[in-house]
Amino acid sequence: MKSIAFVIPYFGLFNNYFQLWLNSCSKNPSIDWLIFTDDKRPFDYPDNVHVTYTTLHEVKKRIESTFGLSIWMEHAYKLCDFKPFYGAIFKPELKNYDFWGYCDVDLIWGNIRKYLTDDLLDKYYKIFQYGHCCLIKNVDSVTRLYDNSVSGMLDYKTVLQSPLNYAFDENNEWGWNVAFDTLLKYEYLKDNWAYDVYVKKKKFYPADSMDKKKTEGLFEYDNGAVYGYEKIKNTLVKQEYLYVHLQKRDMAFPEQSVLGNHYLIVPNKFVKYPDRKLDVRLFDKLQPFPFLYMHEWQRKWRKLRNAFLDDSKIKNASRNKLEHYLDKLLGRKEYLWRK
Repeated sequence: MKSIAFVIPYFGLFNNYFQLWLNSCSKNPSIDWLIFTDDKRPFDYPDNVHVTYTTLHEVKKRIESTFGLSIWMEHAYKLCDFKPFYGAIFKPELKNYDFWGYCDVDLIWGNIRKYLTDDLLDKYYKIFQYGHCCLIKNVDSVTRLYDNSVSGMLDYKTVLQSPLNYAFDENNEWGWNVAFDTLLKYEYLKDNWAYDVYVKKKKFYPADSMDKKKTEGLFEYDNGAVYGYEKIKNTLVKQEYLYVHLQKRDMAFPEQSVLGNHYLIVPNKFVKYPDRKLDVRLFDKLQPFPFLYMHEWQRKWRKLRNAFLDDSKIKNASRNKLEHYLDKLLGRKEYLWRK
């Protein structure tokens, strides 16, 4: 069986349902997770999740030593740009694995090996294209693909040294996916068997990245498997997923002992699986009132405030027209991010 390790540097407090994430990792015992964090709270870590307590500053020094560069990393969010470099940065810890990868912790894993079979891993150098889950074959020529000069892809030194957030881990115009598309072609699996929840609606809709009809859904976690449900013509359709990604959502989380290993994931909370079987009537009852999604309004307000006050932690490379206009109007610095 091909060995797999996900690398997760994470600084600050983990989300309130991090223990559920850990529990879903424990149901995939043949896969390892290597966490580097400063959150020392007493979680129940399974044997396949290995924790190293460190600081953002120490990781920054490690990256600078790896690349021989002075890098910009004043805030942990910039780590999104560093994900493609984890294979080089954490090479000593990854030397015994066939594949290394990165993932987020705002998701719940299903049965990973059901999808990531050895036959699949033998065929591809890179599995998936987004920052919430990605695997790379652990050979230097692939791990260091970012080191190639490829038309359209940003120079990696620019990414490492700039305060901008380029989404280098998943952008298909200037990120390292361009190198895989150009140099490895078919040996790059883009399909994603996960459910990526759309962030701007309270109900669970599929994200724009998913080639899927926009119908509301909810999810069931059943002892190591994740199932999605959607209502089509007044009938519930059930589908298994590799994982469900609950990006940027505040989720209500009861005590773990209440949920156990069988629960529902609904907007925006985890609930114990009901005594009766999930049907259309219960599905409709569990759907939230669609208006006044305060989380999204707060997100929009922060974005607008940051555009005027210029106090966001990290500027996004693909800034919108309002932000560029305000920079020009107020005489603020415009970062030259792409030559």
